Amino acid sequence: MTILGGHALALKVAQALQELECFDLRVLSAMKASRQECDFDELNSFCSTSNVPLIVGDSSELVREVEQTQPDLVVVTGWYHIIAPEILRVPKYGFVGIHHSLLPKFRGGAPLVWALLQGETLVGSSLFKLDGTMDGGPLLHQWTEEVGESDTVATVRERIEGQIRIEVGGVIQDWTAGRLVEHPQSTAGVSYAPMRSSEDSKVDWSKSSDFLTRAERALSPAYKPLFCRSAMGLEFALRNVRPSPSSCYGKPGVVLNYHDGWYTIKCGQESDGVICQLDPLTKEAESSVPLKIGRLLN
Repeated sequence: MTILGGHALALKVAQALQELECFDLRVLSAMKASRQECDFDELNSFCSTSNVPLIVGDSSELVREVEQTQPDLVVVTGWYHIIAPEILRVPKYGFVGIHHSLLPKFRGGAPLVWALLQGETLVGSSLFKLDGTMDGGPLLHQWTEEVGESDTVATVRERIEGQIRIEVGGVIQDWTAGRLVEHPQSTAGVSYAPMRSSEDSKVDWSKSSDFLTRAERALSPAYKPLFCRSAMGLEFALRNVRPSPSSCYGKPGVVLNYHDGWYTIKCGQESDGVICQLDPLTKEAESSVPLKIGRLLN
């Protein structure tokens, strides 16, 4: 059996399957990226101590490895490439993928971020059979998790992956033993989401205070934080965002008040606004705080 894809979730799946002692494992992992270095080191350490072969390469090299070794099953985690149909037919039990959404919702990139941005109160992860489409293959199993008011993308993902770590071994066993029935995804409620870039974290002051509160939690701490820029281009991260208890008027993005480290900033429509803290993201920005009342932020 082969595990193909990213580092952190691949480690949890590999640990779960290795504990069953009934699969001959190997791990194919994407090249080490700086922001995932710690995750890669943990995966590398596990494979080394558990005598699990670890092959590191780019996407084309890893796919060729699958073609050459012809495993019975490939479990895909954190993989962002469409795999050709002729490769999908190589393993006896196919390719199965883990995608952090309740498919058919949020097919594509950064699904948990998009789910929290949209105010979803129930999120999860799906185990599905790859069929050459983007996250559109038949479902094998789903894990669900409720979103609390204080949850961030990191806390939700930790709980979801905790469930996966406990249960995925048994689910995979059921699939290879023929005890698991695949179900086509519903054609209703399909949604798509793109990968996110650092610039996507820039605040949109026209959005409501509720949306901006969700946005901070959806990005923290896995992505670049929700941030704004001054007229001079200095960047500040928004922290502890919440709706303002006071009515706010003026142009969206204008600083209305500052007291004891907290800013009141106009956003959204009518009298909407937020209170938050602003952390300078550069040394140049540090010298400009606290920002003056009346300053317009972008």
